[in-house]
Amino acid sequence: MKKSVKILIGILIAAVVVVGLYFGLNALFPQPKQISMELEAVMVLEDGTEYPCTVTIRGELWEKSHRDVSAGIHAHDWEKEGIFIDGVLMTNYFLFMPEEEDSWTLGNNTTNCTLYLNRDFSQFGAEVDAHAIRQELPSQTAHVFLKSMTDAQRQEVLTLFAR
Repeated sequence: MKKSVKILIGILIAAVVVVGLYFGLNALFPQPKQISMELEAVMVLEDGTEYPCTVTIRGELWEKSHRDVSAGIHAHDWEKEGIFIDGVLMTNYFLFMPEEEDSWTLGNNTTNCTLYLNRDFSQFGAEVDAHAIRQELPSQTAHVFLKSMTDAQRQEVLTLFAR
C-alpha cells in the first residue's frame, strides 16, 4: 500500500473514534438545553371569571439526570429563570420528572402554589393565590391553564391537584 493510502485510512479511523467518543460521552453525560418560552394562559377565579395571563418558563431542560429522573428544569438565576405567571416567580425549586411519570408536579410553600407541566409543554396548570398574580384581586384560590387546553384537559389537571 502506498503511504498516502495508509495516512488516509488512519485519518478515517481517527475520525470514527472521535465521533464515537463524542456520542458516547454525550450519552453518559448529557448536556442541558437552554429553554425560554412564553405561553398564553388564563387565570380562572373561583367564580369562573377568567383573566388572560402569560406563563414564562426559562432555565435549563435536562433530558436525563443523575437523580434517577428522566427530565428536569433547573434555574441558575432565580430573578431571571424559573416558572413565572405574569412575571411572578412561581417556584424557586428544581422541577424533576420521574421516569414513570409524564409530568412534573411541584408543591411550593413560598408562593403557596402547585404546578403541573407535561413533557411536551402542551399542558400547564397552576393552583395559585390570585392576589399573588394580580394585586387588585382579593386573596383566593385560582387556577391557571394554557389557553389552548380543552375543558377535559383542565379537568384532568384539577383532578391531579385534588389528590
